[in-house]
Formats: sequence, structure tokens, C-alpha cells
Amino acid sequence: MPMKKIEMQQTVKYVLIACATLCCFIVLKYATNVLVLSSFFQVKIDAVMDHDDSVEVFISPHLKYHDFEAQGVQHYVAHVREEKTIQLNNRIARKVRIDFGEKSGEVRIYSIKFTSFFGTTVEFDSAQIQELFAGNEYISSIEVEGDSVLLKVDGYDQFMTYKGVLEVDNFFIGWIMPLIHTFIFFLFLTQFNFRDYPAFKDITGKVSSSGRNYGALDGMRGLAALTVLGEHSGVFKGTGHLGILWFFTLSGFLLSLPFVHDPKRVISYSYMSHYIARRLKRVIPMFYVMVTMLFLFRGRIGEAFRHYYFIQADGILWTIPQELFFYFWLPFIMLVIYFFFAKKKIFAILFLMSIAFFSFVYLTVDIVYLYGNGVKGPLKIGAFICGSMFSYITYLAVSSVKERFHAFDVASFFSTIGIILYIALIVLSADDLFASYGFNPAQRPGTFSFLSGIFILCAVLAGTSRLSSIVGFFPLRAMGLVSFSFYLLHPLVIDIVKSINTVFFNRIHLSGYEMFVIAGIITYIFSTITYTYIERPFIRK
Repeated sequence: MPMKKIEMQQTVKYVLIACATLCCFIVLKYATNVLVLSSFFQVKIDAVMDHDDSVEVFISPHLKYHDFEAQGVQHYVAHVREEKTIQLNNRIARKVRIDFGEKSGEVRIYSIKFTSFFGTTVEFDSAQIQELFAGNEYISSIEVEGDSVLLKVDGYDQFMTYKGVLEVDNFFIGWIMPLIHTFIFFLFLTQFNFRDYPAFKDITGKVSSSGRNYGALDGMRGLAALTVLGEHSGVFKGTGHLGILWFFTLSGFLLSLPFVHDPKRVISYSYMSHYIARRLKRVIPMFYVMVTMLFLFRGRIGEAFRHYYFIQADGILWTIPQELFFYFWLPFIMLVIYFFFAKKKIFAILFLMSIAFFSFVYLTVDIVYLYGNGVKGPLKIGAFICGSMFSYITYLAVSSVKERFHAFDVASFFSTIGIILYIALIVLSADDLFASYGFNPAQRPGTFSFLSGIFILCAVLAGTSRLSSIVGFFPLRAMGLVSFSFYLLHPLVIDIVKSINTVFFNRIHLSGYEMFVIAGIITYIFSTITYTYIERPFIRK
């Protein structure tokens, strides 16, 4: 490699590291101010009233939208000066509102003191109270008289609000701690080797259980993850179920391919033991981590145990028992194909088509079900079987194409069909368009699973044509590699983003597109970590 190119790469690397380090410090500094230096455990109000009434304190972590939460109330006896304490429980109190009961009269305040574990006490004397607090329309006047401030209240819903932002002073916590953590982050970046990071390196280097890696199908898995995120972020409502069906049909397709190419594998103890171990190692570690986080660590032991046993699956976890159910039955299905249809793959296709049709039409919750989210969930094994069926169809199609269509541009043809089909699947899945006609993936899983199988067929036969460059786009393949973690983590990340948005950015609502982008980036970062340190070690062991 030319020396100038190496030097340029190094320069770009250091510039990126410098920018990332600066961003890290800004984020940590702001987070420290909000989450630490604005936390208070109590407020003391030294006051006297000319009537019996109460004082109530409300706090809010936000600056623009004052959705205050009540923290406590204290009663004051008429003409008795008292310093009352209201506990804030170390909550974030960026904004403060103090209510003065519902009676008319006068309230004289001598001081207001906010105490924090993380810095000096924030104390307001009479002059500061007049300057820094604003009364609402039911407080007719705020005047300083000696060492106190006199409020005249009209007896309805009188309160005053702090105009500024409450923060304590602490140089070590406010500046040194962010700098220390930023320095640690800087050291991590300078020592981190992105090329060897498994979540990046495996994008082009991994080998699937079928023995061959299809870049377009990795991209399709990434698209499936994004459609589910789009559903839950509110961007593409209705497409989430399509993403689930894509996951299922892809699993059926890829897990069946080895048996299509070599049917004898189903009677090989070595291969089948490897199949079982690989499937369990692929799903269980990350699934158990999620169950532990969502249920066991929250003290919901019964629910955790039922999830560990795979007899209950709530929330986003409902798909995992569906996967395991298919993993269990696939060897038996392949055994039937091996003994009866090994030499006639067209009959194997008809056999799988019959199973899929029976599953979609007759395999209702009255016959068998998987429990989750408080209901009996229908089996989705038909979607997996559709994928298995198209693994045989693809095998026959590839051999037929090579033999009969030498002059015809097969790749371009299937590429065009695949692109049209992809757009059609997304459009048909949208709730706003065809849901009222009863035509969407949730109501027509058989139709959409079959169409998804055709899309997989097109992706394989399109080779390196336009469809492969679109669906096999490197970022989509990167997403596809970590799609299992991405799928499991994204609901948690969406909740985190909502909380961060509320506390830090004073926004009541994020648009669906904003949530999609922000949650997508954060989920991907976390997914690379869980893939590298939870999924991959078990898969590669």
C-alpha cells in the first residue's frame, strides 16, 4: 500500500478519534449536570402564614415542558414561623414549583434550601426568591420586607416556579469525572482494532449452517430486523409481522439447504448432533440473557422460570419458542423426505406445500398453541415450512437455469422481479393501505410467507445483479449479522430513548422517523457487543 495512502488513513483515524472523544466529553458533561448535579434529597422552606394552610413541592427533570410531579406536602399553622422539610428522594429537580394551598391571605418566606448529596446546598434568601421565582396569576404580589419576602395569595391555585435550572456546584464531579471517563474512552478507541472486531469481521467471513453464505439473504435478514423496528417505532405500521415472517422463512430455507444438497445427513448421527447443538447454542444464550434481565433481575421468578422452560414467551420473546418448535420438527420432516422423496425432489416440494397449507389452515390454537402475552398463540411453523419448500425449489431452479437458459439474462430477470416483489410486500403490509380489506401479513400469513419464499428465490437466482447490490448492501448485511440481538434488544432501546428524550431534551414526543434512526443506531451498537461476547462465543465453540 502506498505510503501516502497509509498516512491519509492514519490521519482520518485520528481525526475521527478526536471527534468521538470530544463528543464523548460533551455528552458526559451534560449527563453529569442533569443526572447528578441536579439531584436533591430534600428541600427546607422557612415560612409563616397568616392562616392555616399547606405548602406542596413539585419537581420536574425537564426545562420546557413542566410536567411536575408532587414530592411532598407540609402543613403550616397560622402565625407560627416554621422551617419545614420535604423529602425529594434524590430525584432530578431541574425545575421546581411550590404551591401555597387554596386559601387567601399572606405568606412570608424567609428562605428556601435545596440539599444534595453531590454538592453544596442551593439556598435562596428573600431577595433571590423575589428575583428568581415567578408567581402565577393567583399570586398578586411578591415583595421583599427585611429578611423575608411577602406573597399575597388569592386563594385558588397559587404557586411560584423557579425561573432557572437547579444545579449544585461540585468541580470534581462536574469536570474531573467526565474528563476521567473521556480519557478511558479515548484509550479504548486508540487500542481498539475495528478490522478484527467480530461483529465487523464476520460480515464477509462467516459461514452459515448450510455451508454457503448468501450476502443477499444476510441483507434480507437485516431488512427484516429494520421492518420490525419500523413497526415498533411507528414509521412502518403493519410491516413488523412481515419482518417476522421473513425471519421464519429464512430460517426454514437456510436450515433445510444442507438436507437438500445431501439428504443422507438426516441419518448421520454426527451431523444431527451438530445440528441440535448449533441450533441450541444459536438461540438459548441470548434468549436466557434477555429473560434474566427482563424477569429474574426484576424479581419475577415465576415468569422467569416459565420462560427458561420455554412454556411462556412474553413481549418480543414470543418468536423464540416458535423457532425451537421448528428446530425440533425439521429432522422428522427431513426423515420422511429422505425415505420417501429423496430421488424426486418435486414430490418433496409437494409434501412440504401440503404441510404448510395444513399448518396455516387447520393448525389452530384449539389443536396446539404456544402461550405468551396472556393469550394462546397460534403456531407459525407454516412460515418455516414455506422456507423449507423454497430451498428445494431454489435447488431445482438453479440447476434448470444452468441447463436451459444460457443466452437469457436470468439474473436481471429475477433481480427485477425481486425488487418489484420487495416493494409490493412492504406496500401490502402497511396498515394504512390494505388493513381494512383484511390483506396483511397478520391476517394472511400463508400468502405472505409464500411471497417471501419467492423473494428468497429471486435473491439467490439474481446472483450479483442489482437486487443483490440492493438487498446485499453492506450496511444491511452488517445489520443481518447481528439481527438476532437487534431483534431482542430494540424494544428496550426504544424505551431508553424515550426516557433520555424526556429527561435530556425536554421533548414530549419523538416522531417515528426520529425514533427509527436514533433507536436503530443505538440498538446496532449494543447488538455488536452482545453478538461478539454472548452469541458468537457459543456459536464458534
